[in-house]
Amino acid sequence: MEPAAVFEHYARGWRRVNRAKLRQALLDSELCQPVSPDSDVDYLFDTYDAALRDIADRLAPLHIIRRRRGRLAPWFDNEFRSMRREYCRLERQYRRTYTADDCRRLWVDATRRRHQAYRSKKELYWLERVNACQGSSFQLWRSLSTLLGRDRDVTSNTGHSADRFAAFFVRKIDDIRAATDGISPTPIASQASTSLSSFRPCTPAEVRRIIMASRA
Repeated sequence: MEPAAVFEHYARGWRRVNRAKLRQALLDSELCQPVSPDSDVDYLFDTYDAALRDIADRLAPLHIIRRRRGRLAPWFDNEFRSMRREYCRLERQYRRTYTADDCRRLWVDATRRRHQAYRSKKELYWLERVNACQGSSFQLWRSLSTLLGRDRDVTSNTGHSADRFAAFFVRKIDDIRAATDGISPTPIASQASTSLSSFRPCTPAEVRRIIMASRA
C-alpha cells in the first residue's frame, strides 16, 4: 500500500480577524482617500491590490496548512460520492449566509443521512467480506488485518528525524521564553515553615488511639 500523500497550501485565518480592526484599516488605507482625476486604470488597480494585500498580511498573515490525502474506503462507491457532493453543496450554501433556517435544516438532515448510510454500508461491506472467507483462515486473517489497519506501510520515510524533533522543542521553548520575557514571577502566597526531620513507626496501640480520637 502506498503511503498517503501530503500536500501543502497557503491559507489566511479570516474568521479570527476582528471586523472593527478591518474596517479601521480600510478607512486608513489609500482606498478611502480622494482619487485624483488624472489617475489611470493601472494605477488604481495597483493601489487596490497593494492596499488589500498589506491589510491582509497584517490582519490575517499567510500560513501553511498540511493535509494528508489518503485512500478512500473500499466500500465508498458512486452512491456515497454523490451523497458527499450534495452534503458539501448544502454546507457551502448555509455557510454563505448563516441566516437561512431552511438551508441549515437541509444541511443537518443531509449530515444525518450521510452518517447513517456510512455506518450501515460499512458494516454490511465487512460482514459480507468476512462471511466470504469462511473455511479459509488465511483469507479471513487478511480481511481482519485490512479492517484493523495492520496492512499499512509504516516503514516508508515520513520526513521526521530525531534532529527535527529536538529542534521543534528547542524552538518551542525559545518562543515561550521570548513571550514571557520581562513578566514578573507569580507571587507565592505561603510556604511551608516546618518539615519533618525524621520518621518513627507507630505501634498498633498508638494507631488505635489516633483512630478513637478522630471518631470522638
